[in-house]
Amino acid sequence: MNRTREHSNLVSKSIIFADVTNDRVGVGTTFPATRLSVAGAVTAVDFNTTSDERLKTNIKVIDGAVEKIERLSGVTFEWKDSGNSSVGVIAQDIEKVFPELVVGNQTKTVNYNGLVGVLIEAVKSQQKQIDVLMEEIEKLAARKKRAKSEQTKSKPIE
Repeated sequence: MNRTREHSNLVSKSIIFADVTNDRVGVGTTFPATRLSVAGAVTAVDFNTTSDERLKTNIKVIDGAVEKIERLSGVTFEWKDSGNSSVGVIAQDIEKVFPELVVGNQTKTVNYNGLVGVLIEAVKSQQKQIDVLMEEIEKLAARKKRAKSEQTKSKPIE
């Protein structure tokens, strides 16, 4: 019974804020920017993102993915409020290339999931380039081998 009371005390503290007018919930913040805003780290076993084709229209493969990725930077940094080190991107940089992945006017947030599609297309594009280059290397190696073989045949036996 005591345990339940302790748990109830934790839940009743004002770390959770509900903005019923705008249908938003804040955890650790009284200004939720989205339906669920959490001020701090979130830990979970998994995060699934809705991606069903039946919910989408105007689907197109991303063009120029490598060039777009080249305009972005992966960075290491420290959070000003905690001093904790982290790795990621800068929202303002992402916004220049993919404005649809950035939300917020004052504090900007990035839809990191949206970068996955771009990275997939960039890898595929680079793999095509690698395949072409490997084919060229194989052709050059075969030419070199033939030239060496012909050179050996044309040498007089001593």
